[in-house]
Amino acid sequence: MDNNPDKSREWWQAKGKAWGKQLKDILIKYRYIGYDWQFNEQQKELLQKYYNVKRLVVDFVNILACVTLIVRQEIE
Repeated sequence: MDNNPDKSREWWQAKGKAWGKQLKDILIKYRYIGYDWQFNEQQKELLQKYYNVKRLVVDFVNILACVTLIVRQEIE
């Protein structure tokens, strides 16, 4: 597509919705991004706890000078 704004707008109006759907399908299939997750409150709480613990471990490893790069990578 060249730098013609009118052509770009025409393309977007004609094909943009289908292109967006295809992109979303690809992201879901190959990258697991875009799902319409419907977590309940308990699941959200567990995810938050999991994130907090992982963040704590990473922060802890980052402040320890004696931890080798290999050990850091394994923990992360």
